[in-house]
Amino acid sequence: MKVTLIPAEYATALPNGLFTIVNGGIESLSIGPSEKAAMLQGYLLVRIQQEAPEGGKHSLRMTLMDADGQAKAPPINFGFESPTSTAAVAMALGVNAQLEPGEYAFHAVLDNQLMASAPVMIIRQKPAKGGRKPKTSEPQ
Repeated sequence: MKVTLIPAEYATALPNGLFTIVNGGIESLSIGPSEKAAMLQGYLLVRIQQEAPEGGKHSLRMTLMDADGQAKAPPINFGFESPTSTAAVAMALGVNAQLEPGEYAFHAVLDNQLMASAPVMIIRQKPAKGGRKPKTSEPQ
């Protein structure tokens, strides 16, 4: 089996394994110098491609982890049954997580085996240089 993960602004999955995706491939978000965290809102497209012998009952666990392996959102666990033919299954999962600057990754664990990861970085912008300083009055 092959699992593909695509973070996107919007995604929807169809029963035939096809999908619609808008602004897919998000790998980083930036926040202003004074912001504490970014709100990661969108979708994670999960596409599973299989050959005929791989059909049947499966379990999938989706996690969002930081660089230290700590979960940043509750895992999503579900089971599904795929056809006993060559096929593709697509799922669009809603994402809503508040993340501080750092490195994160979505992980797909299929039947207790890590099959795919999609990294996402939250980057803090540096303050603008060369900004005007306030005028000070000089004593006369």
